[in-house]
Amino acid sequence: MIFYLTATAVHVTGFMYMSYFFRYRRVGFLPILAISTAYYTAFESINNILYKTLVDKHVLAESRRLGLKAHA
Repeated sequence: MIFYLTATAVHVTGFMYMSYFFRYRRVGFLPILAISTAYYTAFESINNILYKTLVDKHVLAESRRLGLKAHA
């Protein structure tokens, strides 16, 4: 649940910042394509980082505690 809330907060904040930054600008097709490609890549990276730090860390720690280090 914390992962989903954190990811939502990060992405909503990012969209708010981009909306504020581009508020009075005319943006053509190529810049839109570049911005959307960059955010698509950033979206995946942000989610991977958050998942590793908020979910995987606890699962791996628990598996090590249970003596299943070979499986982690």
